[in-house]
Amino acid sequence: MASVLKMEVIAVAGIALAIIYLTKKAGGAVVDTVAENIKYVDPTSSDNLAYQGASSIARWLAGREDGTLGDIWYDYVHKGEPIPGARPDPATGLIPAYNLTVEEQQANLKAIRQLEAGYHGM
Repeated sequence: MASVLKMEVIAVAGIALAIIYLTKKAGGAVVDTVAENIKYVDPTSSDNLAYQGASSIARWLAGREDGTLGDIWYDYVHKGEPIPGARPDPATGLIPAYNLTVEEQQANLKAIRQLEAGYHGM
């Protein structure tokens, strides 16, 4: 077991030395390349590859051409939430809601009434 650990230490040390050698040989080019592309792996950057990938998948799933994963998730979670300060529509009596058409609101209201009637009829 000790010989396996010794071999692993030697392998890691060899890789580290190779990286140092190649970095010194390339001069500042490696450092410059890393500095220019750090935004693609920086977890706090909106240019992060994982963030951009997740957002593009969310846009595809939502059928949208813009927005981020956060925007799309917020819209999904808050769908049907009344717009603050909105007054009921005199014609329908419905309060305008985010991302919900009047027809969708009416269908939801009808479903709620059916559920209530079924519940009270038990």
